[in-house]
Amino acid sequence: ACGSGCGRGAGSGDALGDKAVEIGDVNGDTFADLVLGTNLSDAGTPNSGAVFVIFSGLIKSFTGTGNTKSLATGANYNIRIAGAQGGDQLTEDGALEIGDLNGDAKPDLAIGAMRADNNSLANSGSVWVIFSTTLDDVGTTTGNNQNLGTAAVYNIRYDGAAASDQLSDDALIEIGDVDGDLKPDLLLGAFAAANGGANSGSVWVIFSSLIQTITGTGNNKSLGTNANFNIRFDGTAGQNIGQEELLEVEDANADGKKDFIVGSFAADNSSRTDSGSLFIVFSTTISTVGTSTGNIKGLGTATNFDLRIDGAAASDQLGDDGAINGGDIDGDGR
Repeated sequence: ACGSGCGRGAGSGDALGDKAVEIGDVNGDTFADLVLGTNLSDAGTPNSGAVFVIFSGLIKSFTGTGNTKSLATGANYNIRIAGAQGGDQLTEDGALEIGDLNGDAKPDLAIGAMRADNNSLANSGSVWVIFSTTLDDVGTTTGNNQNLGTAAVYNIRYDGAAASDQLSDDALIEIGDVDGDLKPDLLLGAFAAANGGANSGSVWVIFSSLIQTITGTGNNKSLGTNANFNIRFDGTAGQNIGQEELLEVEDANADGKKDFIVGSFAADNSSRTDSGSLFIVFSTTISTVGTSTGNIKGLGTATNFDLRIDGAAASDQLGDDGAINGGDIDGDGR
């Protein structure tokens, strides 16, 4: 239950903050802001979902304790971004990330809706990227209500390549530098994609250098078009790579560069059914494609990954429920 000092959803059943809470500077003033998702919000149309952006400047205006703020009141948020269509359920399963995607050193906002039907493809899913420079247009004003059905509200919309791909399901949006150029890249997953066989799953890697070529607002990019991504990693049939949030960007080989890690808890490698596997692709391997686009890499081919870690026994389901994390665990600073 929500206590007296918390923010409240705008309507009954909004599911405020259901896995969708992020903190980061999205308006370029160097102070971290609060971004909250409500995937069942009716702010646009029924169950369109919405994202509420509350700038640090507004939060600083609250003093003392026990401040209860309802998001049904425009004065309590700076921007409300509603899903484009009814049933999109924007930010479902935590499809919300903050990071600098256009190389201007200001964090941007990426928001997913796995049920979106853009490109006339049912449940293909979509991810909208909104640059900091677009978000800061409202200044310090409050109660700005926007809708992702309006092209001027977003800079890029990435659409799933095929019907039922459900792009961004299970929070498969990651931002991190995986090509070693010191600028964060965008990774988008669809574990239901069938590029490597039925339910193989895929992850698309879009370098910052490619995103930087896109200017203005309302740019719609289908991931079914090779020119719109740099690399697509495909699982093999039945692997559903990325399912259960098994997608990470971490430095796995201690070279100071972030690597790509994706899991499949249903993988049957080493002749062990459902033992699960984690695939690690080092930054140095990813960077070999340069700035070229449309590179397809099947994870069933050994030359397309650097390390595969398989579960120890059948039915272990390695990595299930998002059990991947990275960090310095031996205290050596790496």
